[in-house]
Amino acid sequence: MNEVARKINILIVVDKFVFHGATINGPSRYYSWMLENIDKNIFYVTVVSLRGDTGADHLFRKSGHTVIYMNSHKFNFMAFLKVTRIIRRLKIDLLHLSGYAACTLGRIAAGITGTAVIVHEHWADPNLPFYITLIESVLAYKTDHAIAISEVAKQTLVEGKKIPENKVSIIRNGIPLDRFGKTTSAQASEFRTEIGVTDDVMLIGVVGMLEQNKGHKYVIEAMEKVVAQFPQAKLLIIGEGEERLRLTKQIKALGLTKNIQLLGIRDDVAIIDRALNIFIVASFRETASLAALEAMASGCALITTDCGGPTEFIRNDENGLIVPIKDSPAMADAIVKLLGDPELRQRLTRSAKMESEQFDMVNVTKKIEALYKTVCLDKIPDLKVIEGS
Repeated sequence: MNEVARKINILIVVDKFVFHGATINGPSRYYSWMLENIDKNIFYVTVVSLRGDTGADHLFRKSGHTVIYMNSHKFNFMAFLKVTRIIRRLKIDLLHLSGYAACTLGRIAAGITGTAVIVHEHWADPNLPFYITLIESVLAYKTDHAIAISEVAKQTLVEGKKIPENKVSIIRNGIPLDRFGKTTSAQASEFRTEIGVTDDVMLIGVVGMLEQNKGHKYVIEAMEKVVAQFPQAKLLIIGEGEERLRLTKQIKALGLTKNIQLLGIRDDVAIIDRALNIFIVASFRETASLAALEAMASGCALITTDCGGPTEFIRNDENGLIVPIKDSPAMADAIVKLLGDPELRQRLTRSAKMESEQFDMVNVTKKIEALYKTVCLDKIPDLKVIEGS
């Protein structure tokens, strides 16, 4: 009997949209951008968060996708039952899983329902606990394919999570280039006016959660030396998190309250990036860094620590500067170097902007769509997919 052409039913399952109740995490933004571009004539996508409603679902609903909340605070049997029921009720063809709990629970559910599985690794951890490695080695057999966003993420999948290398594809992060890099100098000037600085003030920015791994402490320490040479320079810290009080105290203790501003969560990061002269990634470990890609597309000169993923697309003295992690003097020297050399700043900015064009979310989504089709057709040989737009 000939199958009637139909859409492919996808269920994206994530652990949560928000970290520590503070800010929408990178993977959530990534999936929301992906779903803005996915071909709705071919794919019907439902999104599940294992946690409760955090107010982030507007990211998905604005592109017409259903969001379901499990209201589960940890992996448990009830959450497993709920996901299994959703798979059966919606006749899901493929599970797209992100996060430890989602990948664990989802693959067990897929084992019961016979559903195809793609695991998407957004984090790299070279030191996984033994019990996680053991669980992952058992669940690896139920992984039809895995996506790594960088080489270091692939290493985690292959070495730490025991997924065969031939089942792992590197599909790097994407950003909406129609949003980042398209803001105007007038918008940047308006932002500068809002925070009380003129267009001639040199702005340095860090975007991300306020947590120890992001290395804000070392950028703040570096600003002592920077301000000694460039008294008008300002550091803007965008984001929220558990380190806010500690960082506030550090800024006051160093006498830098006039030169450093904590701006909290902002929804105009594209405009802020356009207003910056220098963007910094100060993390101890990063798998890729969406924030760095956004800054590159927006026209910022970039400094990153040697923290893993970002150094796969940022090359020292070619499209950015790379410094050691937890090294305030080296960070200060890099900032001073860029502030004092406009030609170098412009050269790195041009190269970074050109590099960012490889990370257009439209093209990344097409790669994901192709993988969806391949995995589904391998799992369901008689599947006849409706033609897209």
